[in-house]
Order: sequence, then C-alpha cells, then structure tokens
Amino acid sequence: MAQVTKRSKEEMARLWEEYGRTRTPELKNILSEEYLPIVRYVAEKMIERLPHNVQVEDLVGAGVFGLFDAVDRFDLARGVKFETYCVGRIRGAMLDELRHMDWVPRLTRARANKLEEAYSRLEKQNGRAPTDVELAADLKISLDALDELFREVSGASIVTMGRRTLDKDPNQLGVDIMEDEKIEGPLPANTR
Repeated sequence: MAQVTKRSKEEMARLWEEYGRTRTPELKNILSEEYLPIVRYVAEKMIERLPHNVQVEDLVGAGVFGLFDAVDRFDLARGVKFETYCVGRIRGAMLDELRHMDWVPRLTRARANKLEEAYSRLEKQNGRAPTDVELAADLKISLDALDELFREVSGASIVTMGRRTLDKDPNQLGVDIMEDEKIEGPLPANTR
C-alpha cells in the first residue's frame, strides 16, 4: 500500500514512538486522522460485493471504530507496518456491523441462497419458473420440507421499495408507482 498519511514516514515514526510512551488521546486522534483514508479504501472495496441497501458511510462509520481499536492495540515493537495491521481490524469491524445489521440468522440466509440458486438454475434450464416438485427434486427434499423452507426464508427475502434495479434504468426504482385518479392530491384540481 502506498503512503497514505499526509506526514512523512519519519514524522509518523516519531508520533508512534511518542504515542507508545504516553498513550494520550490527542496523539491517538492525530494518528487515527492520518490513517482515515484506509478506512474509506476498505469500505469502497467491500461495498462492491454487498447488497445495494448497504451504504458505504455505514461501513466507514464502523471502520473508524476498527481503526481506533487498531491504534490502541498496535505494538510498534513487532516490526509490522501499521497500514498492514489496521486493515484486518477495520475490515473486521465492518463485518461485525454488517452482521449486526442483518437480523436474519446465517443458516436461514444460507438456505435462502440455496433456494434462490436452485430456482434460477431451473428457470434458466427450463425457460420457465420451476414447479414446487422440480424445486424439491433439485434440492433433494420432500414437498413438505420445501414448504417449510419457503416459510423459513420468506422473511429473509425482503426487498426495499426504493432499491434500484440493475437490469433496468439505474434511475428507476424497483417498483412501479401508479397514480390513483380517485384520490385528490395536494394541488388544486385545476393545476394538475
């Protein structure tokens, strides 16, 4: 990783040595501010592989806590570059935040993914939506087990109304909005 701090390597080494001796909050803040670009870098790399409802700023916010933790725990005597050390802590804090944001248990999420993959595979293979019998056979489960699976994962497949769709116009929402002509709007009828 290239030099990410605004200060020279020598100046950063002096700051780390002084922080190692004094552990003052002021020095911790200075060091943390110097390495903030790493937080943004890690967040932007992670966001590429995440659903659209996850915001990069949420990752950055969590990553800052990981950076603070990394500054606290960094041991200059180990001879490891801080940039290398902090990336793992930052990424870990972001992953913890993602887990906290996701109220669906991992097992349910994994089952939902398996069901979705089977559905997509069969739909592509047959040129139509698969039947329950075909899905159950593909997943090697009974129809009763498939019904149970549908109930279990139904809450894991919530789509945000405002989510943008990739296969359509990026400025288009993932839902159609229709005007109800029977309901009067906030404007007088002669201005509509």
